[in-house]
Amino acid sequence: MPDLTCAVVHWNTPELLADCVTSLLAETARLAAAGLHAEVVVVDSGSRPAVRARLDTLLPAGATLLAAETNCGYGGAANLAFARSTAPFFLVSNADVLYLPGSLAALVDLLRSRPGAALAGPASWWDRERTLLLNPGFPEDRERLEEDAAAAAGATWPAHALAWQRRMAATAFATAPREVALLAGACLLARREPVVAAGGLFDPSFFLYYEDTDLCRRLRDRALPILYEPRAQIVHLFNQSRSPQAAACLAASRRQYLDKHYGAPEAERLLALAAASVPGEADFREWGPRDLGTPGQPPRFVWESEGESLFTLGLNPQIVPAALARCARPGLALTGSFWEQLVPGTYWARATDPAGERVHGYWRFARP
Repeated sequence: MPDLTCAVVHWNTPELLADCVTSLLAETARLAAAGLHAEVVVVDSGSRPAVRARLDTLLPAGATLLAAETNCGYGGAANLAFARSTAPFFLVSNADVLYLPGSLAALVDLLRSRPGAALAGPASWWDRERTLLLNPGFPEDRERLEEDAAAAAGATWPAHALAWQRRMAATAFATAPREVALLAGACLLARREPVVAAGGLFDPSFFLYYEDTDLCRRLRDRALPILYEPRAQIVHLFNQSRSPQAAACLAASRRQYLDKHYGAPEAERLLALAAASVPGEADFREWGPRDLGTPGQPPRFVWESEGESLFTLGLNPQIVPAALARCARPGLALTGSFWEQLVPGTYWARATDPAGERVHGYWRFARP
């Protein structure tokens, strides 16, 4: 029996999958040298027939293919592998993840050293050059939505955004394991026993999005620690297999999560609060922003400061959630490969002092 099952969920990104599995097999080989046996299972969740036909030749030797007849969603696909596994530890992974040397061992070592903990997750870089760290996230629970509503009522969005930046940076740049409220489902190491006791891996009724938020909520309700391990590092090429129905799925899953954990009447109240508490660019007019337009090449962000700065990049004017970078000197340029992987849309960026109290620059740009 393996000590660890590693399940990679795939949907229509075969080249990314091959890179992911290759990096993961290198990690399981390191574990094998230390006496821990791991298996790698790829769950194809209803990819197009032409893509499915390529998987047998694309997948490296050492990985097992488990094919779902239809797209059963991220959580449903992960559950297929979880149900067939008997290993005490279970890793679930997106196909757009690359495992850096030592990442898997660091996660396993952490859970083995903390027998009461249920989940562990890594530090996730957004790009192969390791410029920007994705923050582990915060659950969209009642407390967060009410904080946002208070910021909207008091017109204190700039201070609120910087407070969130400080929270995100404290976790993203931690140097030792720390307990968190949420880990992204793109890469999770689970201890089987407490996860089963909390109702199983993912609730299959969440087709896409919030399955990880729901899992972490169920574990927190049982006072089971969820750990962020910054010494385990991966690259998550975020948003590479986004479905055309992603926005609708996100809204439906958000409503479902709030219904499940607060009941329908409270969910209605919280959704109304959220709808009335969405900051716009005008709420941050004291910062700018500087409009970079639609650049034909990766933008360069320039600001004036002394010493280290903190740079954040996100998909909304508040820049929550955010990817973060520490800059030893003023200025940051996105690399060409990172620019190519960015999905079309409008982005906002901000540079502050390391403490997140003084804004040096604020920008908007579009990726066509």
